[in-house]
Amino acid sequence: MSNTKSAYISAIIIVSIFCALNTVSGQSGNSTAPIAWTCNPANYNSSDGCHCNCGIRDPDCDNRNSTLFGLTLNCPCAGMVCAGVKCYGDCNPVQTSLILTQLNTFTILTIINTMLIGIVLLVVISLILIRFSTDPMTTHSRAGGASVKDILINIWNTFVTCGGRCNQRARLTTDQ
Repeated sequence: MSNTKSAYISAIIIVSIFCALNTVSGQSGNSTAPIAWTCNPANYNSSDGCHCNCGIRDPDCDNRNSTLFGLTLNCPCAGMVCAGVKCYGDCNPVQTSLILTQLNTFTILTIINTMLIGIVLLVVISLILIRFSTDPMTTHSRAGGASVKDILINIWNTFVTCGGRCNQRARLTTDQ
C-alpha cells in the first residue's frame, strides 16, 4: 500500500513539473498555433509582428510597436479593426476609433500603411482646415442639419470601422 501511494505521488509530481514547464515555454512567445489560426503557424505569437486576417487574433498585437501584416484595402483586418497598431474585435466602441483632435504622427503613419493614403490624407487635411477655419459654413449647420465637421466625422468613423459595418457604435475616443 505504501509503495502504491509513493508511486502515485511521484507520478503527480512528474506530471505537475511537465505541465509547469510546458506552460512556461508556451508563454515565451513561441506557443503552438491554435486550430483556428489560418496563417503560417510559425507566425502565431512569435514576436515577429501583428498578423491580421489569420482567423483569430495574434497575441503579438499586444505589443504597441508591432508591425502589422496581412492588411487589406477594404478593411485593415477582416473580422478585426486596426486602431493605432493593434487589432481588435469589430465594434469595440473605445478601441476601434480614434479621437479626431488628437491624431499624432504615429497613428497617421500606421493608417498610411493600410494602403488608404488618399482617403486618410483627404480626411486629415479636411479636419485640420475645418478646425482652424473661421468660415461660418464650417461652424453652422448646412441644409439637412449636418455640419461639415459632422459629415467628416461620420466619414472618418466609417473609415476607421472598416467600411461602416459598425459606425453607429464608433466613438471619438482614443486607444491609450
